[in-house]
Amino acid sequence: MLYGFGESAAAADSFFAMRLPFAVAVVPGARESDKVLQLARQRQREMVLHLPLEPLNYPRVNPGPGTLRVTMSPRSISSTVRRQLDKAGAVSAVANHMGSLATQDMTMMTAIYRELRRRRIAFLHMTPAPGAVCKSLAADMGVDYAEPDALLDRETREDNTQALDARWNTLLREARDQGHLVVMARATPLLWRWLPQVLNSKRLQGVDIVPLASLLEKPGAI
Repeated sequence: MLYGFGESAAAADSFFAMRLPFAVAVVPGARESDKVLQLARQRQREMVLHLPLEPLNYPRVNPGPGTLRVTMSPRSISSTVRRQLDKAGAVSAVANHMGSLATQDMTMMTAIYRELRRRRIAFLHMTPAPGAVCKSLAADMGVDYAEPDALLDRETREDNTQALDARWNTLLREARDQGHLVVMARATPLLWRWLPQVLNSKRLQGVDIVPLASLLEKPGAI
């Protein structure tokens, strides 16, 4: 799954035009997120709603416009999530964009999960904070929950692909050992040049790239 879209629709569409199987995560409220969502739908891309949640040290650390804050009422939180999901259309999951404070707040996550449970949408938890309530609450409320197995971020911002290549080889070995792996990668110009080289049958060496939804259908699958 690729994330980091929203600031440039043109750059996003260059990724979406690739004949490569990956899901895309879009942050609602970002500068060109509406255009990015439209392009993703036109390209028939599997989508994840990358919901901006309040982090520690907000607003110095700021996920951007439309951030869900712990001071909001449950009704306001649920209605905001409902509105964003309606705008996004069909999504395979909702992921947190930041949210180191919000994901530790029981009231916040309960309001979000109520809407996800109603629509049978999984929650994909990125970089869980030590005090996060998301996993246990998902089990209590019957919401499918998963965490990415790996995050490619620093490697996508390097001057060359050396770090990406090394990490990718490690991830392929882990995928074979575990039987499945969910990898999130930040969309950068380096990643755009690198992806077509590694998502081919020769480089994958027997590992299949499958829709994200197929790994989220069963609770605890990843």
